[in-house]
Amino acid sequence: MNATVRTSNATSTEEDIALVAQLVRSNGQAWKLFQERYEKLLCRSIARVTRKFHFVNEEDVRDIYANLMMAIVGSDYQKLRTFDPSRGRKLSSWLTMLAINSAHDFLRASKRHAGRQSIDEVGDLRCERNGAESSIIQNQHAYLVDIALSELSPRDQKFADLYFRQELSVEDVARELSIDVTTVYTKRHKVQARLETLVHSKVA
Repeated sequence: MNATVRTSNATSTEEDIALVAQLVRSNGQAWKLFQERYEKLLCRSIARVTRKFHFVNEEDVRDIYANLMMAIVGSDYQKLRTFDPSRGRKLSSWLTMLAINSAHDFLRASKRHAGRQSIDEVGDLRCERNGAESSIIQNQHAYLVDIALSELSPRDQKFADLYFRQELSVEDVARELSIDVTTVYTKRHKVQARLETLVHSKVA
């Protein structure tokens, strides 16, 4: 294996490039180093996204990680080959972004949480109380979300409808809005933050 690939957790751009070069060559030592260096980081990143959703357990986190790894190595490491350090992002940051996106995709695709409302969860507005009081509060939250949505730009409203309400795939949202997949993920964070700010301003 390339001697410039070190076992230190602090990696340089050159080390990232060297490691990726060995990974796409199916170098066993490189993949062992990858696992030692990044597995816990990626699992923690996934867990940070999923931990507030009570229907997600540790096994789900491992499944998300496994699916992420399949995506990274699939089609002759096609996704891994897209890593581009010239964009100013370290390999660890790039992998973390993939892990976070994978966790969000899992949450959107999952239907196991009965009665969940995607927009409410995006704003972290779920109420954990039971009974009639919970129902009333949830209805109030839904009302506030609808008001917040009306204050978004028409294009952001369209995005929110496609992504959160219709729960279209990232690829379908990108196609509907004539944007690339990366922009979908970026726009999701911006719309989510905007909605949360608007809703909280109305609650205050």
